Amino acid sequence: MNRKTLQPTGSKSVSTHQSLLQSLDQLKLPISPNKTEPIQNQFQSFLKSYQTLSHSIFHQISTNNTIPNQTPQKLLNDLNQLDQYLVKLLSFHATHDSNCKRMNRLMNQIQIINQNKLNQNIQKIYDAEKKLNSICLNGEKEKQSYRKIDSLSLKPTQILNHAKLIAPYTSAPPAPPTTNPNNTTVATAGLDLQDPALRFLMPFPTEDIIRRGRMGQEMSGTDPSEIDKLAGNQLGPVVGETRSASGVRPSVVAKSQVVYPTMSSRRPPPPEVEEDLFDLDLNPDL
Repeated sequence: MNRKTLQPTGSKSVSTHQSLLQSLDQLKLPISPNKTEPIQNQFQSFLKSYQTLSHSIFHQISTNNTIPNQTPQKLLNDLNQLDQYLVKLLSFHATHDSNCKRMNRLMNQIQIINQNKLNQNIQKIYDAEKKLNSICLNGEKEKQSYRKIDSLSLKPTQILNHAKLIAPYTSAPPAPPTTNPNNTTVATAGLDLQDPALRFLMPFPTEDIIRRGRMGQEMSGTDPSEIDKLAGNQLGPVVGETRSASGVRPSVVAKSQVVYPTMSSRRPPPPEVEEDLFDLDLNPDL
């Protein structure tokens, strides 16, 4: 019974040894890591080769001398080659890991820089959009105002009435006369003073008017009594204006009539009051 049971066991061990020898012959041990292949696949290939080689070694040790064995030198060479490959693979993995960490740091820095620039660009775009919206809003308001103005009907009578209202307070610079045929200047600015329809009042008396009025007579040293004897058309207006709003010169009233407006013209003038030489009143009119 023991012999019968031992025979199958020996035959089974021989078949197992032969299958291991075939797997060793088919096994291709890697020499150096591949840079293009994923590191995970390379580790899996190493584990598979190591597992096959270790099974062969342990089976070679466990078998007895009756079974033809594999040359141990080849197994040792394969094991040494696999060990060197593992060292290179671990070094390659360390380099790959450091490169991955460096790439991650660089990616984080790039993301931070891009985020800051993105925020700045977004803020600039927001400010530009805000300004553009305000400009567009003002443009819409101006368009609406222009439409309202276009819809209004302005008549010539309204323009003339407005001109009459502002005529006593405004004046235009004189322009060359348009009625003179010899005048070659184009009269586009100002008003023609020779046109009676364009009369206007100056807001203040000119120097010429002042010299022809009472102030000019007093400045020239004329006796005040002689100035009172002049007629209105000879003296001119007291205030220096050439004409009033109606175009008529104002008349000058005699001094005696101004002091006593109710006095009859047949009565003699009032007696003159003697001046006091010691009168120190600086404001005698008050």
